[in-house]
Amino acid sequence: MVSLRLSESGKAMIKQARQKRGWTVDDDRWLQAATEAANTPPAIGWENYWNTHYASFSPSATTLKRFLQRRNVHIENFQALCAAIGVDWQTVADWETTPIDPAPLCYGRLPTMTQLQTWLDDRQSRVIWLYGRAGMGKTTVARNIFHQSKSLRTAWYSLETAIALPDLVNQLLLSLSQGKIAQGTVADLLHYLKQHRCLVVLDQWETLLASQEQYPDDYQTLLRSLSTGHQSTVFVISRQRLPTLLAQRITPRCYELTGLTYEDDRDFLIAEGLKGCEDDLRKFIAIYNNPQLIKLMAERIRTVHSGSIATLVESGVSIYGNQDIAQVIRSEFRYLSELEQSILYWFALWRRSIDYSELRQSLPDISLPHLDDALYSLISQQSLIRKLESAEYAVDPVTLKEITNLLVEQFAREIRDLIEGRSTSTARLIISHSFVVEDEVIRAEQMQRIVRAIARLLQTKLPLATLRQSIQPLKTQITAGYAAQNLALLEQAIELLA
Repeated sequence: MVSLRLSESGKAMIKQARQKRGWTVDDDRWLQAATEAANTPPAIGWENYWNTHYASFSPSATTLKRFLQRRNVHIENFQALCAAIGVDWQTVADWETTPIDPAPLCYGRLPTMTQLQTWLDDRQSRVIWLYGRAGMGKTTVARNIFHQSKSLRTAWYSLETAIALPDLVNQLLLSLSQGKIAQGTVADLLHYLKQHRCLVVLDQWETLLASQEQYPDDYQTLLRSLSTGHQSTVFVISRQRLPTLLAQRITPRCYELTGLTYEDDRDFLIAEGLKGCEDDLRKFIAIYNNPQLIKLMAERIRTVHSGSIATLVESGVSIYGNQDIAQVIRSEFRYLSELEQSILYWFALWRRSIDYSELRQSLPDISLPHLDDALYSLISQQSLIRKLESAEYAVDPVTLKEITNLLVEQFAREIRDLIEGRSTSTARLIISHSFVVEDEVIRAEQMQRIVRAIARLLQTKLPLATLRQSIQPLKTQITAGYAAQNLALLEQAIELLA
């Protein structure tokens, strides 16, 4: 569904019109008048849209509240609420669809912005693909470019909630035309982009890949259609690199946004009110080379440690406890394939960088082409694994910490399901992944961070007596893969809890 919100000036106009009528913000007369307006055919040019989308309905009190808070509401509700109070909806609508806040400073991103602006000025750059890990500042960079594009007709749409392609096309046409066009096809959108110089930003493209609908195919068709034959630019923001096959078809300009240089990271830390000696700053940045993670942590460090990072560095803390950081990493993990997740779980188990032979040893049932495809994706498309000069592969400490937490939670979930008599078919990870690997150097760390962590988590869900009684029978019930070995280690850890 197409949606709109009030502009700042529009909100003031609505308030003035409401006060002139003597209505309160939740006046029933407003909702009654809006219901009548909603069921009255609109002005010429909107008949088709009205016939398609307007059934008999009444804007609710919740919708009115959202409307007054400058939050998006369906266009039929927006128009009805404006008509009820005698205000032209096109005059009060917010056609500036970029995020509300002004574009923030971009530390260390001037070369990036210069390159992107050069591409934007080139009318042959019809599709620009900006990608990189969560927290690198992709949306911030795009917002700065967007705010500088005053001479273009602009539309910004976040795909945080995936929508059907026809609804997106309608939303873009509505925003670009500032209400003059309410409905159309991809061909209509392409025609508009031919007639006018426009900048269309589609943020959070990776959401489409997680959708269970047919959205990815539809949107790829859209990109192919918009990759030629117009004078505008479609600017796509994604956590993932553009798939090779699609890239060959649409010939986009692609730019990967990676971590900042040490100097820029240091300036960013200082700007966020954090401080420390040069050595501490280097150690801190080596762990947290991610602007969003630094920003999420900064307020807590300022409050608890007066902005000093020395205590954290001295204590050897590899990740500072912040739920927001965990959510960022978990959101990345959700978009991965099952094999990609499995590979990262093995990194959490190995607890160090590993070479290709060790990875092959950990995944003996995976064919070489499938393993290489997944590894390539994690390195080049997801940027979750780094290839070192030693030819080994590594995951950064912050990500590794949260992947370990996810691994422990999944292990505990599977074991709890087994104890409570649920289907054994859900016990996949305990069979495919070993709690400990054949490396005596890290065995003690694995026992502490993996096995005992699972035991402690299970203890919060089930009585200790139940745990002690249940593990032994499971060892004979589930014998495939690593299951028996894992359960034996878990049994030892549970005994230590007693």
